[in-house]
Amino acid sequence: MNSNDLVWNRGYLRGFYDGYGSPSRVVPVGRDIGTDKGGSRTTATILVVDDEPMIRELLQEMLESIGYKVKTAGDGKAALDYFCRHKDEVDLVILDVMMPGMSGVEVFRRLKLLDPSVKAILASGYVERSQLSQAMEEGVADFIAKPFALAALKSKLDAVLA
Repeated sequence: MNSNDLVWNRGYLRGFYDGYGSPSRVVPVGRDIGTDKGGSRTTATILVVDDEPMIRELLQEMLESIGYKVKTAGDGKAALDYFCRHKDEVDLVILDVMMPGMSGVEVFRRLKLLDPSVKAILASGYVERSQLSQAMEEGVADFIAKPFALAALKSKLDAVLA
């Protein structure tokens, strides 16, 4: 098994890869950022949608460590099903762009039909510039490139949820 450091949280997490480019496990090795500048914790609820279980779990841990409530979905259909039942409880959705079956951009479009005011951040290691531009024109609040630092994600969340 090869091991490489993930850039997530500026080295506070280490990923061990399975040899096929997917992390086989992630081990926290750093500190919890915990609170915002004022020292208070947030109570916003974020729906994380990613087809990689390891990424979903990692994002859930990262977001919970800074005070967010987190729900997860492994694909677009599960995300839409959850959102239909709980849209009043979801403050923001983080969507992986590249997912089998239904892309994050398509999930966002369907979420907008259910709630035109839905806030979403797209996350991806690779996305075509034209696809990203189109999504932003359609109302996606922001984009973050994977891998990313927890501080960078927190900054985007603070801006979108303000």
